[in-house]
Amino acid sequence: MTIKLASRGKVAPIIRMSMVTLILFAGILLAGCAGSKSSAAVVSQGATNTTPIKSGNADSAVLTDLHGTTEVETGDGQWTPAQSGQILKSGQHLRTGALSNATLIFYDSSRLALGAEAEITLDVINAQTTGVRVVQMTQVSGESRHEVARSADPKSQYSVNTPAGSGTATGAQFTMSVLPGQLSQFRVDDGEVSVVNANVTVVAVAGQTTTSLVGQPPTEPTLRISGEGQVMQIGTAGTGGGVVAAPAPVQKNQNGKITLCHATGSATNPYVTITVSMQGATHRHEQHAGDIIPAPAGGCPQSIATVPTLWNIGGQTFQTGASTVIFGNPQVGDWVSFEGYLLPDGSRFADRIVLLNHGPASQFAFIGKVESISAAIWIISSRVVQVNESTVIEAGLKVGDSVQVAGTVAADGIFRAARINRTEGAGSNFRFAGILSSISPDVWIISGIKVTIGVSTTLNGDFAVGNPVAVEGVIKADGTWLATSIDLVTPAGYHFEFTGAVEGLSPWTVSGVSFDVADWTEIDAGIKVGDKVRVAGTINADGRWVAEQIERLDTEHATSFDFFGPVLSMNPWNVRGISLTVDARTTIKGEITLGEMVKVTGWILADGTWLATEIKHTGLHLGQGCFLISGVVQSINGDEIILTDGQTLVRSGDLVVIGDLKEASLVRYQYCVDKDGLGTIVRIVVVYQWAVLPPVAVTGKAVICHIPPGNSGNRHTLEVGQSAVSAHLAHGDTLGPCPADGSGTKPRKDK
Repeated sequence: MTIKLASRGKVAPIIRMSMVTLILFAGILLAGCAGSKSSAAVVSQGATNTTPIKSGNADSAVLTDLHGTTEVETGDGQWTPAQSGQILKSGQHLRTGALSNATLIFYDSSRLALGAEAEITLDVINAQTTGVRVVQMTQVSGESRHEVARSADPKSQYSVNTPAGSGTATGAQFTMSVLPGQLSQFRVDDGEVSVVNANVTVVAVAGQTTTSLVGQPPTEPTLRISGEGQVMQIGTAGTGGGVVAAPAPVQKNQNGKITLCHATGSATNPYVTITVSMQGATHRHEQHAGDIIPAPAGGCPQSIATVPTLWNIGGQTFQTGASTVIFGNPQVGDWVSFEGYLLPDGSRFADRIVLLNHGPASQFAFIGKVESISAAIWIISSRVVQVNESTVIEAGLKVGDSVQVAGTVAADGIFRAARINRTEGAGSNFRFAGILSSISPDVWIISGIKVTIGVSTTLNGDFAVGNPVAVEGVIKADGTWLATSIDLVTPAGYHFEFTGAVEGLSPWTVSGVSFDVADWTEIDAGIKVGDKVRVAGTINADGRWVAEQIERLDTEHATSFDFFGPVLSMNPWNVRGISLTVDARTTIKGEITLGEMVKVTGWILADGTWLATEIKHTGLHLGQGCFLISGVVQSINGDEIILTDGQTLVRSGDLVVIGDLKEASLVRYQYCVDKDGLGTIVRIVVVYQWAVLPPVAVTGKAVICHIPPGNSGNRHTLEVGQSAVSAHLAHGDTLGPCPADGSGTKPRKDK
């Protein structure tokens, strides 16, 4: 494949995104949210967090940035809740729960970030800054990210031991994962890491990964791929892209209830067994992709054995397997981040896929008054809303009630409700997901937030401390958060939305709850303490609440809406079949043309018209996604850069190459795919330089006649690895030496 390099002037519009952020020149972090402005590390009612920046002694480490459930094992074998600022020493154990993370900082400023559902043992801590530094730990499960400070003593080491190998670095940044099936994986972002298992050592450098099984040598380091893109297709090999579902097992009705397997999204504990009402299974759990209804007679699966083997992300095909961690249950049309690597045959394997945003094409939500009710149609603030047997409707609703409606907009502009709930008006409702940490008859604590349980609270499921749950309710005048419903939740439901009064701006605190904001958070101008606002955002795997939008509420209007859709007309404005009033009160963000995707927010006026207060470009016209791909330069011929994997990069315009690009350079290049599937290279960064070209990862060589695109007169013979042959043939090269060279001529590159 030959890829043309974009000029500098074309880079900005390709990589500009409003819904998601692309992290360049670094691996996707296992925890935290890039660009966070707030220091609110724990989401709680009124909590703050201040910690020292490093340990005061070489033989200890300090805990900081705690989120969710983090515990330390004491000398008597008991696990106790960890505290921010707590000092840990050799021999202690640390673990995190779901939606949780923690950071350890050593005396020499080395850092360890422990992800969700992970456990480590601190074997040796001697992080002195002079002399030999020795830091050793054993990782039992989960994922960790390490930033190892450089030491002046060459005998210094920083080691992570796992059941399937050990990794040692003297100054590097790398991620370590202990995966199901006794598999360990090291991913290097900077520097180099020596990995040893079964008496075999390999060295992985920046942009590479290596894996090992118990009792087997580590694999040869392979080049990594990371990035973000839209899910185009999910399926199993040979099925044409559709996911093949197993036949549903038979289970008898249990007095109006049914037992099912509820998908958690966790790689280590993929299902929990729960018994719910038949209505709950029909109205709620059938909407949770991955739930098994009813549960098999032999119990819920202990591992995810039906993970689709092929994903198309941004027009690129990735294989997945039992070691692939998929978080958030992404579906076709959703936007995801991913990490993976190149297989010896040149194909791609994804070992991590993380949901970033659901496909926005048809979502809507609004608050309004019920004007009429029938079996199939509700009229709410003059808007016709369809309901069906899958619509979740709060009991007791009647004409005149103020309700919140959410659902999808059909291609013909019809609103189809997924749920209808009673609301007490602007500034009183909430919904969020979190970890259930305490249960009492009247108050539950969910991710640090005290939620009152009343006679009107609907509990869907059998709950236990540690469960991830979704809660909806009302913030009462006295500040009490009263739950109207609580459900077990999949990672796809890790989001929040609530309305209330602003109590602080640094950190942001609304109705007693602090949360983070990021560089891409949309915040209405001029918001001050005391204002009524609506806050919506996502909950990361580490438990951080990060606001996507903070919107001032107009107290003169009790009815509001927001939805996504394509622009069908701009004079007058019509988005996805919905007519809008656009006047001096409307703010239009971005350069919008017909057919492009926008998000519309506004108010439903007294006469039933929909006033758009903001129309914002979603950025989806930018294409299918952007990737960071690692490669090794085999040769450079003028403007033509040939990689060892068979890719040919052609310079054009005034492309800026970061670093000294030459033969044997390990590079990362940013590859963006537009909406038509056309790929373009937008930047190249040199991350490592070998003295000589590394050996080809697969056995066997092939001689080809390489024909430079647009320069057929400069054809020449190359010798390449078998894994690169298909890529060369795809852009016009032929097998065997070039005719002009003669059959006995030695290839130009004998690598």
